[in-house]
Amino acid sequence: MAENRTEEVGELLVALASSELDNASEDEINTKVTDMISLMGESSARANLVGEVGSGGKVFQECSSYSSYKRVVSVLTSAIALEAGSEFAEHVDALAAGLCFLLSQNSLAEEDTQNLSEEAKSNLSQLVASEKDASAAKTKDAFLSVAYKNVEESNQGCFVPALILATACSQAQSDLTEDDAANFRSDLLNLLGRRLFSTTMPSTAREVRLCGPLLQGLTKEEFDSAIVRPLKFNLASKPGAASIAA
Repeated sequence: MAENRTEEVGELLVALASSELDNASEDEINTKVTDMISLMGESSARANLVGEVGSGGKVFQECSSYSSYKRVVSVLTSAIALEAGSEFAEHVDALAAGLCFLLSQNSLAEEDTQNLSEEAKSNLSQLVASEKDASAAKTKDAFLSVAYKNVEESNQGCFVPALILATACSQAQSDLTEDDAANFRSDLLNLLGRRLFSTTMPSTAREVRLCGPLLQGLTKEEFDSAIVRPLKFNLASKPGAASIAA
């Protein structure tokens, strides 16, 4: 792949993010997305992509429609899987953080945000499953690192897609033992409860609703441990205060 094309990756992704492309033909859109994904096979292209995603990147500023976000998600999930499968995987954490920011801080309606997260989950599940198990493990760890970051205004809500996508990657690991899977789920649910009912920056009602895919499959025991216990601690820490932000 020509070097000058990898240097243009930011400009090409911004073009994909533009809502102006929404009016193009399906064939034209698919060609552009496929061409962009093929560029992600170059490590230099993935490195150049890092600076274009996240809070300070042009991509987030350009996206304004569900279709535009979906195109960018297709490229980002491919880039993450390819980076995780590379020898050093040095940019996988930054790419995962950029995807989670896009999925949590977008301007879409709540239902569209949920659908976008499902799109990312489906893409990643297929992509990492087709790679070696080491790729799935690296991708899972990258999303967990996003979820473990201290919650600030700049990244609030990022833990929601991070935990959803980490779960998808864990499920794609064929070499995961039952004990490893149980330990991962326990750690994930404990982190979920701490993030939802943080005493310093509790989740918003919207973030709780977006956690639906994680909450729906909880057993009573898991619910009591991951949700009720941190909720009680939150209420005890701040008597009379709401546990979930408006």
